[in-house]
Amino acid sequence: GAITLAGATRINSDADLLTLSGGISGTQNLTIGGAGNTTISSAIATSTGTLTKDGAGTLILSANNTYTGNTTVSLGVINIQHDNGLGTTANGTIVSSGAALQLQGGITIGAEALSLNGTGVSTDGTLRNISGSNTYGGAITLAGATRINSDAGLLTLSGAIGGNTQNLTIGGAGNTTISSAIATSTGTLTKDGAGTLILSANNTYTGATAVGTSGGANAGTLQLSGLGKISTAATSIFGGTLDLNGTNQSITTLSLGGGASGSTAAVTTGSGTLALGGTVTFSATNNANGASISGNLDLGAATRTFTIGDSSAATSDLSISAVISNGNLTKSGAGTLTLSGVNTYTGTTTVSAGNLTLTGGSAISDGGAVTLTNAAGAILHVAQSETIGSLSGGGASGGDISIASGQTLTVNQTAAGTFSGIISGSGGLAKYGSFILTLSNANNYTGGTLISQGSINLGANEGLGNGFLTMGDANFASNVGLNLQGRNQTITGFSMVTTGYSATIQGWATGAPPH
Repeated sequence: GAITLAGATRINSDADLLTLSGGISGTQNLTIGGAGNTTISSAIATSTGTLTKDGAGTLILSANNTYTGNTTVSLGVINIQHDNGLGTTANGTIVSSGAALQLQGGITIGAEALSLNGTGVSTDGTLRNISGSNTYGGAITLAGATRINSDAGLLTLSGAIGGNTQNLTIGGAGNTTISSAIATSTGTLTKDGAGTLILSANNTYTGATAVGTSGGANAGTLQLSGLGKISTAATSIFGGTLDLNGTNQSITTLSLGGGASGSTAAVTTGSGTLALGGTVTFSATNNANGASISGNLDLGAATRTFTIGDSSAATSDLSISAVISNGNLTKSGAGTLTLSGVNTYTGTTTVSAGNLTLTGGSAISDGGAVTLTNAAGAILHVAQSETIGSLSGGGASGGDISIASGQTLTVNQTAAGTFSGIISGSGGLAKYGSFILTLSNANNYTGGTLISQGSINLGANEGLGNGFLTMGDANFASNVGLNLQGRNQTITGFSMVTTGYSATIQGWATGAPPH
């Protein structure tokens, strides 16, 4: 039957389920409590009265309610299954820490102000999308660090999200779209759970952004759309994907990896560009699948250091197929960084530790300088033929080069340089450019040497490895030279193409005669 509130009223369901189907009227405040559940399937029409939910149970509101007072969820859950389940939008809704507001059944709630605090019941979200495509249109204020979950379907939040300095986590296996600005000042944004979070507004929060958590499972995708932006502060992809989806985004630092065992970390930009203002790091912990960056990557007018941990199980710890533009690149850390894009940056590439692998043929600009630090374990691996601007560095401790079988490292020596590391592998070395390249260590590459322009000077015996020597090139007519500087060199064969220019060998070379 119908219920009329003659005064402030409490209704409790201590256990099981209480169903109220006759409608509730009056001008008084109503509290629903108890550890049991309650369903109100007819309208609450208490005029200016308020509705409070306490107790551990769940209150289901499935009717077209018309009360105009606030709604407070102090404990337990209110589950809304009607567009007007929270009454009119006049006075808003408050969800306290440890409580939850649930949306279900394909509903749209209008511009009702909403205050959220905490992680909800059993950390399942203080605002929780249970199923279906549901929309909450009111402005949301974070009264404390807050979790919002979409368990399934789609949760759309179209009102602005504020709350000075408060941290926001969006989770769940379902999807979430936030179409107005997140304006939480220095608060952070974390995306976890397997679903996709789409941000389509120019967000103004200035705290860090994270996809996944340290040691956590893959966290789905954080995707930007339209005017969507994340903070320009530090960004961490523990496990999951940051998808710029054709937008441009600037960040200070980028951290990849560190999620649960088997997780992957990826950044993709589409036609957009990720502009770096600082370092890139890859944490090898648990990331046997490595990490990746695709699309476009702008290093800016500075040197960006990529510190790559060694996951052991991954062939490449961080693979970058993105087109890298501007700046200089330094490879640090014991892991492997693979560059495979058609890169346009013309600055210096430095290998100070670990392995830098080049593949695709355009990983380094033809005019870009490459230098290797004299440090154990620092290796440049040429997996596919590559042309660079100049070569220097390396030494007795390390800073070596390996060239894969059938591949060639071509050096357009644009300035005089000395390379003191060891060149190894079944591939070959080609020297172009008018400046002298000095090889000051005994090398053991076997793919042969071409001196097409300028000169190679040897600073040690067997500086050209043990392969075929070709001097001159019909396509690049110029004088060429090899200065042994008193060292011995064994070759398997010799060819000279001078096209009217001279080819000069100074000193003595032992091995197969010229032909």
